[in-house]
Amino acid sequence: MNVSGEPTVILPGEAMVRLVGAAAKVGAAPLGRYAIIGGVAVSARLQQTHRATADIDTVVDDMTPPPAVETLLALPGAHPDPTGAHRVLVDGIKVEVQGTEPFDDADLDGLTDKQILYVAAHRYALDSATSVTLVAQDADVRATVRVATAGALFAMKLHAIEDRRPAGGMDKRAGDAWDIYRILLDLDRTGAVCRARRPVAPTTPRRRRRRRTDPGHQGSPDDQLAQGRRRPHGRDHRPGTAGPRPTRDRGAQPAPVTRTTSRSNGGGAH
Repeated sequence: MNVSGEPTVILPGEAMVRLVGAAAKVGAAPLGRYAIIGGVAVSARLQQTHRATADIDTVVDDMTPPPAVETLLALPGAHPDPTGAHRVLVDGIKVEVQGTEPFDDADLDGLTDKQILYVAAHRYALDSATSVTLVAQDADVRATVRVATAGALFAMKLHAIEDRRPAGGMDKRAGDAWDIYRILLDLDRTGAVCRARRPVAPTTPRRRRRRRTDPGHQGSPDDQLAQGRRRPHGRDHRPGTAGPRPTRDRGAQPAPVTRTTSRSNGGGAH
């Protein structure tokens, strides 16, 4: 613990110097509420360098203007990433942004169970994140950032391992499985991770959002909620499917359930 009360995690290795330096800039940017997710967050919660990672994944509150990508591009050393409109290079480190906003349970009607898990897990990650101080041991570079909890990371990894696309994604499933295993082995000795539940989603007036067009991006949690609202209730409109959608037990909520928006894509990097 440091004097402010946040846990301090020391990450050895030269690669961590630039990564933690970029995280410090992200944490200092006026993003409003945000959370670090993905491999950096897993290492932070395990309090050790868990596996190689070279980028920073974030989830942000899409109700906070200006857009997060614009905010990050205003940082010194920041440039657009040509691989996606939802990504920014900060001192050469790729920072991926996924947007989320409050939602009601009724907004989930028309979504598949996999989409619900995606939307809910990312919103839960934002709502439950806590501060952690990361230290790159090789240069004593520090970053105090908001990091997703173990329960939120577990839920997001369950979605990621199912959602990886055959082109370029299937090879990442082993990394997802390793993350899930370590979270359960090291952080779930009391069962708290699996018992994690979201708070009741607050009702918030919606605002019109400008949709981004990014061919390589499946859409943020917000995008998927918007798709669900356009579908007739009770039917599954995924490509290649037809007929009524199987009835889901409304009493059994998936692990973290809360909602998410569209600053970046949702199936992307975790």
